[in-house]
Amino acid sequence: MNKRKPSATIALLAALIISSYCQDAGGASGFAPFPSRLRAAVRDSLIILTWTDSPDVKGDYVIYRSETTIDAQSLPKAQRLGQITSGTQVYMDLPPDSKPYFYGVFALASDGTPYQAFVPARSVTAIGISTALPSPKPEAGVAEAPPPAPLASASTTTSTTTS
Repeated sequence: MNKRKPSATIALLAALIISSYCQDAGGASGFAPFPSRLRAAVRDSLIILTWTDSPDVKGDYVIYRSETTIDAQSLPKAQRLGQITSGTQVYMDLPPDSKPYFYGVFALASDGTPYQAFVPARSVTAIGISTALPSPKPEAGVAEAPPPAPLASASTTTSTTTS
């Protein structure tokens, strides 16, 4: 029996979806109206999104944030954060809290509506992005160090004699 890793299966499925979308949207030319290389970085309390614009779209891009994965059903509930001109390829978000958020970057069609192509790591983040620092966890099999002993208080007394 041939066992595939889940990540390989997901990659294959994404490739098939992209391929069929490109064929449906633009025939043999391979029209792909979505950005590529969507990345999210955290710096202090900012989420910094970067991407590469689609060579097939010359218009603006819109950025969305959501508490859930962004797809066709959740996009209407997602918060539209802003509109970026083509070529900018970066957006900085200051989320209202440190909860994980999902992001989407969509090219706009000539009529101003976003191309709804939901492709992980291209137009939407696959995982929630948070500004919270992860709490350190002890390594497996290593006991946590006991808390330090309290410092003993030293009292000093000075005596003076007068004659």
